[in-house]
Amino acid sequence: MRLWLLSIIFALVFACFFGFGRPLLLAVENNAINAGFVSGLWYSQSPFFAGDKIRIYAAIQNRSGFDITGVAQFYNYDNLIGKADFSALNGRLIEVWMDWTAIEGKHSIRVVVVEPKKSEIGEPPTPINITSNTSSVNDVFVDFDTDGDKIGNNDDLDDDNDSVADTIELAQGTNPLSSDSDGDGIKDSSDPNPLDIARAENTENNLVKDLAIDKFIKIPKEINDVYESVKPKIGPMVDTSVDAVDEIINKLAKQVDKKRGELQQEIGDINLLQEVVALISPNKGSNEINSVIDSKQNIEQTDLNADKLFKLLFASILSLAGVILKYKIAVYIVLFLGVVVLLKIILYFIKLSRKSRVEH
Repeated sequence: MRLWLLSIIFALVFACFFGFGRPLLLAVENNAINAGFVSGLWYSQSPFFAGDKIRIYAAIQNRSGFDITGVAQFYNYDNLIGKADFSALNGRLIEVWMDWTAIEGKHSIRVVVVEPKKSEIGEPPTPINITSNTSSVNDVFVDFDTDGDKIGNNDDLDDDNDSVADTIELAQGTNPLSSDSDGDGIKDSSDPNPLDIARAENTENNLVKDLAIDKFIKIPKEINDVYESVKPKIGPMVDTSVDAVDEIINKLAKQVDKKRGELQQEIGDINLLQEVVALISPNKGSNEINSVIDSKQNIEQTDLNADKLFKLLFASILSLAGVILKYKIAVYIVLFLGVVVLLKIILYFIKLSRKSRVEH
């Protein structure tokens, strides 16, 4: 009987320490605090592409009954992007974030809370466990956007936005990621020879490049051909003419500045003379004499004002001319317009000549 009783007592003690008691101890040791991540991750912009600088956000909810602190570590797969310290008041939802430059390819983004601590007034921080210390994983593919139209290359039918579909460019051998495959300054969609590398390397003989006006007007092929044929002969003349024009402009600018200085000196003299005339008082005498003096003063003031107004206007015009000559804007605009008109006239006569030949 005693042996049987001792066996029961021993079994109960064993169960308490190694059976029922262990889960109870574990429950106390691993008593997780009601705090952690909520919802998923989100980004400062959508969509985003390779090279874009974006911000990754996550939200942490604290329902622990006290304030907590910790560190949020941001990962791409197992590679650390960065980490940010945070503090969360009891009952609050806070946001943590990290900046990241997107790289082309697949990514797996997640955030992990490390070193969470209980923070109470007058007490040292105490390490704790929280219920959700890892955010949900966000798998994302980052694509290139070559033409910047907010459509990734994988979904974009025209990656370089040159109005030629990628499938056509691949079929004809042009570069679907470059709007100008041969680098001659003409978009593939407008270039009759989009792969003419030799022509692209010889752009110094191209009228469009020489005049740098391809952005303003389209030069017809006939005019370009004429220009190519005569350029060896007229090239040196053109260079000499440009130098001569520059020299003339510089001389004019100096003369304008000199004349403007003289006018300003004359205007100053007029101002001084007006002050002197105004100080002259009528003599004490008859009213007739005073009247004559007043009339003369009025006439002199009127003449001086008129002369002063003319000189001020002339000085203003010279000032404007000086600015224009300094930057050579007007001269080159006139020359540019003259070249355009000349090219149009040449093209007109070329068409006329061809038409007369066809009729005969």
